[in-house]
Amino acid sequence: MTKLRLAAALTCALVVSPSFADDTVWLQPAMTNAAAELTPAASPNTAFWIPLERPATRQVATNARYSRLQAPLPPVVLADDLSQVDADSLSPSDVEVVEPAPVEDDHAGDSGCASCCDRGCSRSRTVACQPCAVCGCGSTCVCGLLDRLDMIDGCQCEPWQLFGTHRCSGFSAGGWLQFGTHSAGANGDGTGLFNNHPDTIDLQQMWFYIDQPANRNGCDWDWGFRMDYVYGTDGPDTQAFGGRPNDWDNNWDHGGYYGWAMPQLYVEFAKGNWLVRGGHFFTILGYEVVAAPDNFFYSHAHTMVRAEPFTHTGILFEYTHNDYITGYGGWMLGWDTGFSSNEGDIFLGAVNVAVTDNLSFTYGLTGGNFGYGNGGSDQNGYSHSMVFDWQVSDKFNYVVQSDYVTNHQFITPASAFNAGADWGNSWGINQYLLYQFNPCVGLGMRVEYFEQYSNLTNFSVAAVTLGANLRPTSNLIVRPEVRIDDYGTGTGRQDSTTVGLDAILTY
Repeated sequence: MTKLRLAAALTCALVVSPSFADDTVWLQPAMTNAAAELTPAASPNTAFWIPLERPATRQVATNARYSRLQAPLPPVVLADDLSQVDADSLSPSDVEVVEPAPVEDDHAGDSGCASCCDRGCSRSRTVACQPCAVCGCGSTCVCGLLDRLDMIDGCQCEPWQLFGTHRCSGFSAGGWLQFGTHSAGANGDGTGLFNNHPDTIDLQQMWFYIDQPANRNGCDWDWGFRMDYVYGTDGPDTQAFGGRPNDWDNNWDHGGYYGWAMPQLYVEFAKGNWLVRGGHFFTILGYEVVAAPDNFFYSHAHTMVRAEPFTHTGILFEYTHNDYITGYGGWMLGWDTGFSSNEGDIFLGAVNVAVTDNLSFTYGLTGGNFGYGNGGSDQNGYSHSMVFDWQVSDKFNYVVQSDYVTNHQFITPASAFNAGADWGNSWGINQYLLYQFNPCVGLGMRVEYFEQYSNLTNFSVAAVTLGANLRPTSNLIVRPEVRIDDYGTGTGRQDSTTVGLDAILTY
């Protein structure tokens, strides 16, 4: 009785047609005012559905490179006509828990097509789709300007977007501005890992993207695309520097530390459990990424810069076996190349396993010629990355990531290689401890060790980074940090402490 009275205070009732699938939910006004009794929907052959509980979203602990998983909707209570229900006399025994019938169409036998609604809500279906709200692309709550400027709750508003996201197609356009500054440290170049222009305030990333994701839930093949474009001091570090000197964006420098890059330009096709992507795109290896808003820390780990590719060009297949296992595999033109191989020829693959609702494991690898020109890589180079991501509680996240690379021509300096080096390996391990006090404030610590060695050379470093994420609004992130790097002997670098601060404004 209490739950029904609470439901009556809402301005909408959840309704669904029996001819649609169990995950097809239609928000439709069904009240004259907040205190009035519920009235039946105007559409024929409809019934009112009241969720027994709010659907819970199961987010598997994993990094931004991989998709999130969602739990199925809970069972619902069916009543043919709520206007005829006496709320005061209703008891749990008066209602019946039912499972809606699956959609009946010519796609019903296809994998992943028990229930679906194609993007745009009218994509050549045997059974006609309903208005956009049926597809689950209805509007969300909207925060006003004063709400967004609220220093306590403003960070919980839906982020404002310059162009927004189309409600049904999913098309979106946007980006961010990242301004940062950091100290020089003992070596005069900050960390030397992206953040290598100290003691100034730099525009590190002026990012713009357009994105039309392929519909993965449709019954027919759908297509999509994405383009990312960046300008700033991170531009030259994001270019396809593993390719030929004038290939793709490899010479889009703008003098000094600034430059342009186009790290992603691809098309993708999807149907059921399959997604196929072709073009130039970010790697699926590792934990940290180039895009600033997707990292907790301002600076980057040594493993990301020294033992992982940033981008690939090729074709990648993705297969979602079930809610717990997703596999990836494809052929690439090496590491960090544009649309020419520069001798590169590798296999890229990965598997992501949701071990529990709160723990995931990702293993990714590359094998073959990494590229970087004639003599830049072994023919049989190999690398892998492993990520364990554990959401310990609602506030505490713990991540362990490890990289390994074996490729003596790729790792060993030319002078050492010419002097007789016959092998070269790199490996590293990082630990991230992230604590979210509330939606607006988070603290984190990163502890890492990295080593790169051959029979003639050796480079090692241990580092600790302490940082924070402060969100005055949902569109602004401020990330202060203190970092200590302890280099091994013979590396040519001194032990160093650096202090950094950046701000990211998304749009």
